[in-house]
Amino acid sequence: MLKQAPDLPPLDCAAEEAYVRHYLQSFIRGGLAGLRVLVYQHSAVGRDLLPRILGELGAAVVSAGRSTGSV
Repeated sequence: MLKQAPDLPPLDCAAEEAYVRHYLQSFIRGGLAGLRVLVYQHSAVGRDLLPRILGELGAAVVSAGRSTGSV
């Protein structure tokens, strides 16, 4: 559809950090300590944030792969 990628503004991570902070403040720090969690990163918009959040809550995160997003 587009012959050339549009010029995009510089990346602003403020929304990403607010999203992560929300979940880290909503659960007990270290609440997942001792757990191993397998994460398949489907095509969801927050798929890169989920392993980070789980890890910061204390889980040992194993990423099993991700979808390409195409249907």
